[in-house]
Amino acid sequence: MESILVVEDSVDVLKNILQLLQIKGYSAIGAKNGVMGLKLAREHLPDLIISDIMMPELDGYDFLQEIRNDPYTSNIPFVFLTAKADRNAMRKGMVSGADDYVGKPFKAKELFETIETRLDRKHKQDSFLNEIYQNISKYIPHELRTPLVSIMGFTDMMIDDIDCKREERIEMLKSIKQSSKRLYTTLEKFMMYAEIETLCKDTKNMRNYLEQVTDSAELVIRMTIEERAARDNFQNRFDIDLQDASIKMSTEHFKILINELIENAIKFSKEGSKIDVFSQVEDSFYKIRVKNTGRGMSTEQIAKISPFIQHERNLYEQNGNGLGLATVKKIVELYETQMNIDSEPGQYTSVEIKIPFDYII
Repeated sequence: MESILVVEDSVDVLKNILQLLQIKGYSAIGAKNGVMGLKLAREHLPDLIISDIMMPELDGYDFLQEIRNDPYTSNIPFVFLTAKADRNAMRKGMVSGADDYVGKPFKAKELFETIETRLDRKHKQDSFLNEIYQNISKYIPHELRTPLVSIMGFTDMMIDDIDCKREERIEMLKSIKQSSKRLYTTLEKFMMYAEIETLCKDTKNMRNYLEQVTDSAELVIRMTIEERAARDNFQNRFDIDLQDASIKMSTEHFKILINELIENAIKFSKEGSKIDVFSQVEDSFYKIRVKNTGRGMSTEQIAKISPFIQHERNLYEQNGNGLGLATVKKIVELYETQMNIDSEPGQYTSVEIKIPFDYII
């Protein structure tokens, strides 16, 4: 049963709302002021809070601020009750972080529609977070454990059978090296995403990055493709058409962005298919597009690009942790640039990014 906390200083209004909620099947909790409401919110952690604005001791705005500042209650959906004619109160409430409002006087239907909308959104968010938590507990240990098992296993075999043939030792050493690289790459991606996530919250250091430029975008793209092609034996798999420009993004982050796009295109392309890499200056932006023919993504999958989310992993054997495109997305947000993903399941995926350019070379 979903619980709803109602904070209202009018005893009659509070009583009526609580009765309506109970009739509808909700667990209803009532508070006569913001101080009591804050105490009950922390005790019960309700699924939704409905609060009046004008209240003694702690008004609705300050009550909301306290709710948002507490990590245990910060994500609870919050709905204000306010006079329909008071547009300033509505605007201030939304700016303060309220999710919605219901104008007084209100009809029961209007109240329940607002409640159902907010609870439905909360269910979707909780489901998404739950999927991430499950993937972390299910796949991340696998990403770390599997290469370690190989490293330890082959090392033991070489120790136990010191007289094994030279060819066998070489094969074991190759497997150890491959597993070590996989483990290193996994840890590197975690650290890279964490650093960019931290940077987004560090205003001082973020400003330093935002002032940097990449002198030759084409050179970075070509070097990244050459490195990836040599590593994955993809030398003849790229169609490249590039224009050069100096762009407003640090070279460090631009390399990460391009590398992740190329790696994703390689990982999810069909055997023997071409990967198109295109760039040009368009209006005030440097546009980059990486397109591969392969698995593709649905609209829902594109919307759910986040760390630790890998789509259809149960259907495909693949390494990874979902941090690739999530890292690209985070860099795009950091520099306030534009990213568009066009994809057709089973056909192709095209990722286009527009970065403000400094000057054309």
